[in-house]
Amino acid sequence: MTENFPSGRTENTENNAMSQIEYRFSLKLRVDSPNQLWNAAAARCRTLPGICEDDVSDMIGPVDDPSIMDCLMVLALPDQVPGCTRLDADLCSDVPPWQAPRH
Repeated sequence: MTENFPSGRTENTENNAMSQIEYRFSLKLRVDSPNQLWNAAAARCRTLPGICEDDVSDMIGPVDDPSIMDCLMVLALPDQVPGCTRLDADLCSDVPPWQAPRH
């Protein structure tokens, strides 16, 4: 059976086919405060099992020179989405690397 959706998208719903559909989620952010971002990411890192204080700066950089992309990944990606398998995670900047600020 094929189901038609208002968006024009169609899906084969026979034999639980919907459980095998892949989705892409997109989120665009502007970092206004790298320090706030680092503090939030560090707090999240500290809740992970087996992570000690020394591991935090290895994961997201030091507070005075945070890895913005690693901080965003720590905060934006859940450990797991129930009933799903993460197939990919992608993060990129709109600014070419040679023009990006170093923080």
